[in-house]
Parts: sequence; structure tokens; C-alpha cells
Amino acid sequence: RDFPLDMACNPLVKRPFHADACRAAVYARCASRQGKYWPYEELLFANRENLDEDTLRRLAAQVGMEAGPLSRCVADPATQREVSEDIEAGMKRKLTGTPIFFVNGERVEGPRPLSFWEKKMCQLEGHCGKAQQPSSAPAR
Repeated sequence: RDFPLDMACNPLVKRPFHADACRAAVYARCASRQGKYWPYEELLFANRENLDEDTLRRLAAQVGMEAGPLSRCVADPATQREVSEDIEAGMKRKLTGTPIFFVNGERVEGPRPLSFWEKKMCQLEGHCGKAQQPSSAPAR
């Protein structure tokens, strides 16, 4: 979900904080439509100090996004509406920042190391401390 901490689209943000995060969220939506969300998201975070229009387009080209569909998607009011709907949903859940995760209804705030998520998934799957069962798949 999107919850850009940018006063340009998020009414909870009252001072400049993550400039251009709203525009970046729209571009990320469009990257998803082209199957490029994760590579694009990685570049957004690596370049988070400068997310102006030229940078967002350059990063899109870098991950192989098609310019025509990208331009149409970014200009489509429905794309902005989707980001706005995520912001509204976040406000209803009383989000105040990112990252925040909900895992089976449990709220997990802030960045967590991989070891935290490995333990959390193991608990959810119910195999913590149990030996791995051998695969019944034939060897290749």
C-alpha cells in the first residue's frame, strides 16, 4: 500500500518531509502495471533524495519501462485516486509513518531485520524449531 509522507497528497503531513513522494508513489503504481514494481522501488529508495520528474522517468527507463504506457498511466486520474485511497485507508488505521506492516492483524512498526521476519514467518507457519521434512519431490 502507498502512504507517502508528502504534504502534497497526505493531509497528515503538515510540513515538508519527503518531497515528491506522492509523485513517486504514482510512478511506482505504474511500474507495477508493467511488472517492474520491485526493481523500480529499489531504485526509488536508492535515489530518495532526488525524486523529481526527470529522475523518476530516468529510473523508469533504467528498469525497462515502456515510455508511452508510463506517460498514460502517470497522467491517468485513476492512478492518483488509487494512491489517495491508500492514504485514506492508512489514516483509518491510524498510520503515522512508514514502514508499518500488518501481519494477521498484528501491527509491526518500523524497519525490522531479516531475522525478525524469518522468525515471524516461522511462527505463522508453525514450524519453528522443527526439523525440515524431506521433500517428496523426485531428485533431478
